[in-house]
Amino acid sequence: MVRALSPIRRNYHLIMSNEALTQTPKYPAARPETIAEIIALDCLVADLIAKCKGNVRELDELVGVLDAHLGYCESERDALLPAVIAKTPDRKDSD
Repeated sequence: MVRALSPIRRNYHLIMSNEALTQTPKYPAARPETIAEIIALDCLVADLIAKCKGNVRELDELVGVLDAHLGYCESERDALLPAVIAKTPDRKDSD
């Protein structure tokens, strides 16, 4: 079975260089070892989803676990964003 590349793997160089973030503040550079772990996690999750296909109980358990981690990750990111935006040198206030 051929799997399509995930957005993370397809945009690896854009993530590392911040080139894709033209409309947002420049985030600090991503550490290569962290990106490598994210890519590995993406592969593991894709494989697990493929194994769970056809079993609603397994998929429901997986959704619960991933949703909890996503929620925590988003809250951590959102807590950091005000500091990143404040450090953006070319930021223009609209108020």
